[in-house]
Amino acid sequence: MILLFLTGIVAGAAWKHFNIAPFPQLHRWSHPQSEMPSTTNIPERNAIAIVLYRKNVPLFIDRHYFDSSETEIFDGSYLIQVQRHRTNDLKLLVKKELIAYRILSEANDNTPFADWDRSNLKAKVEGAGCTHEIIIQKKLAMGEHFLPAGGPIASSPLLVRIIGENASDPGFEIQSR
Repeated sequence: MILLFLTGIVAGAAWKHFNIAPFPQLHRWSHPQSEMPSTTNIPERNAIAIVLYRKNVPLFIDRHYFDSSETEIFDGSYLIQVQRHRTNDLKLLVKKELIAYRILSEANDNTPFADWDRSNLKAKVEGAGCTHEIIIQKKLAMGEHFLPAGGPIASSPLLVRIIGENASDPGFEIQSR
């Protein structure tokens, strides 16, 4: 009888520890607000964010993929975070002369970037469907520029740096297309 009692206590402790049913359901029932899925971290369709680039900052607004290479070419740049599978072009209104960097994947169709200059440096942005490694750059004069999203496997990360200065103003605006 005592052996049966001790077995029940050990089994109950293991059941609770490994969160086996009905414990998750009981927790949801007793704490309904804490279990509600939050939509504040899910970006809306075609969402865009402009952030100052730092090492280990996610390059996409909806994925935690970052550049794991040792390159420092992006230091001091602004990162334009878009969704990984964005298909719409970006309309960039440039107010100061800029250098735009893209990180391409060989799995994508990169013909829209044929007039960009290829860098000798490599990036390493590993994703589920492809790896972005090729760094290209292009000088952008003041005015409107339409930049392709990249693809079809995944959009290509976009970083922008003002030529010759480190300013708190990024020197451009984005008008989604």
